[in-house]
Amino acid sequence: SRGLKKTRKQTIVDCTMRTRTKPKMRNLNSAFNSLNNRGGGGGDGPLYNVARAAGAYTAFANGGNGGNDPYGDVYYERAGGRAAATAGQRLGCGLCGLLWGPLLLFAGCALLFANEGWAVRTRRSLDEALGSYVEIDAGAAPPAGAADRLVHLTGPIVVSSPASDADFGLARGDAIALTRRVEIYQWHEKKSTTRRKLNNGETEVTESYSYERRWTGSPVSSGGFRHPEGHENIGFLPFHSATFRAEGVALGVYALSDSLVAKIHTQYDVPATEARTLPPGAEVQGNRIYFLEHAARDRLAAPPDPTDGRVARAEATAVGDVRVTFQEVRCATASAVAALSHGTLVPWHSREGPGYDVQMLVEGTRGAHDMIVQAQQLGTFLSWARRAGGALLNLLGFAGITGLVATAADVSVGWIPLVGPAASSIIGLGVCIANVVL
Repeated sequence: SRGLKKTRKQTIVDCTMRTRTKPKMRNLNSAFNSLNNRGGGGGDGPLYNVARAAGAYTAFANGGNGGNDPYGDVYYERAGGRAAATAGQRLGCGLCGLLWGPLLLFAGCALLFANEGWAVRTRRSLDEALGSYVEIDAGAAPPAGAADRLVHLTGPIVVSSPASDADFGLARGDAIALTRRVEIYQWHEKKSTTRRKLNNGETEVTESYSYERRWTGSPVSSGGFRHPEGHENIGFLPFHSATFRAEGVALGVYALSDSLVAKIHTQYDVPATEARTLPPGAEVQGNRIYFLEHAARDRLAAPPDPTDGRVARAEATAVGDVRVTFQEVRCATASAVAALSHGTLVPWHSREGPGYDVQMLVEGTRGAHDMIVQAQQLGTFLSWARRAGGALLNLLGFAGITGLVATAADVSVGWIPLVGPAASSIIGLGVCIANVVL
């Protein structure tokens, strides 16, 4: 009876169980079954609910949820006392559609209108670029008349100052950017809820909790776990993740604007052995640097992580361990289509105005024609995606506006035996077809 809570509308039995409580749960189940039998049974009283909850206790004590999860909560919600919606309530819900339906319709029409303008102006700007570019040599001075014009060039990307991480003494002379990723091994909680309708009108709600260890970018507080015992998180991050960028990035002899540099983002792993300085407590294993002293006391033993890639070691991966990995964006051959202004490649302004500038940079050797045609194909795809989104908003808007018709038909003729439900269905189908056509 300690777990029994009574309210006016529902009876809830809340149970929390652990594997080690298995003998007690069996005794509790037997005791409640005995009490229920003495009270005459019937299967509908409080003792029936408590005894059934005790049975759920025993089920979870035996493994819970089919043996997949040893942690779980079970309670029951009584569905009685909820009356069916009246005709007035149903018509009121239909009238609400007259409020949000026009809003969705307006949003869909606005999206379609703006999209058509964007598609036309984007196509015009790319067509203008297709007939305006000139070819230049990435390793030579620009020819006469190339200033402030749209140019195409192919060459190697170079940097004047390498990307470097001073904390680990790691400098990459052939990298545009160097990323340091710091992770900590922590417990994580996952909650799942299932509902099952019972024959007596109640709903059985099962809440299951599972716990797993994995690498994450920040420490996880275990104080908010449903079952923190045995899942305590320890350790901290001695360093934080960061990205270090090179200075003076250029394509051949021409400097690149920041917006063009950002278009190169293919990353490659950097061996941890390249680090020249190891902070106190750090050790190199494979392609990673580990900090293990943060979990030296009261280490929580765990099986090795198969995705870790670390070499064999005496102790297993433990909660609180920290690992550091590095990735870089390398200098490579690239092709660009952009405006040349005072020795720097910058966005080219088309006659369509702001928002329709042209600037492209891709890795490898690509012709200007192919790059511009690919941009046109991407623009066509995006315009059709926006059209689909606008059409969906319009469909939902018309459904909200015309939903009152289907509701009124169901209320007025739905009560007629045999004929009523069929007529209501036919009217609802006609309304749906009208929405799609509109």
